[in-house]
Amino acid sequence: MNNIREASNGFIFDVAKTTATEVTFTNYDGYYLEGETKMYGGGYIAASKKLEFYVYTTMEEVLDAALDEADLSDEEVEGLVQLLVAAGYTEEDAEEDAKQKVVFEYTLTKK
Repeated sequence: MNNIREASNGFIFDVAKTTATEVTFTNYDGYYLEGETKMYGGGYIAASKKLEFYVYTTMEEVLDAALDEADLSDEEVEGLVQLLVAAGYTEEDAEEDAKQKVVFEYTLTKK
């Protein structure tokens, strides 16, 4: 966590970039402090004792990690590509999908 700021009902912060299994997770703006235009990646709500934070990655990173984990042969990857092409999936579709963000929300509640 960094850029921690006090809020009227707890505090807010940004989430530091981290990499796990070759996938980079970056701060995603999910919180704001009233009266400010800057957004933050997380916050703590004192009344509910909840710590929430948001991170994102790209589909490209998720798919690359999944393909690495699957340990597919070149022939198997080519077969998947041929199936996608046969279904009408284009290179432009792939490039656009790769840019899409995958957002994760984590909520921790103190009991």
